[in-house]
Amino acid sequence: MSLWGADFHTVGKLFDMPKIWAEMADNLETHAIPQCGHLPQEEQPDIVNGLLLNFLALWNG
Repeated sequence: MSLWGADFHTVGKLFDMPKIWAEMADNLETHAIPQCGHLPQEEQPDIVNGLLLNFLALWNG
């Protein structure tokens, strides 16, 4: 899973992040976190925590 702030100009605006990560990872899940800049985990913790919990719920490790 790849997360980034949708409003972080250097990443969210200049690059096609799903396309970039798709070249490096299989079974990819990507999320641009809305109303968020450089630190999604601090700026939108409820959204990030929900995405992480859903992602990890599928893990069988």
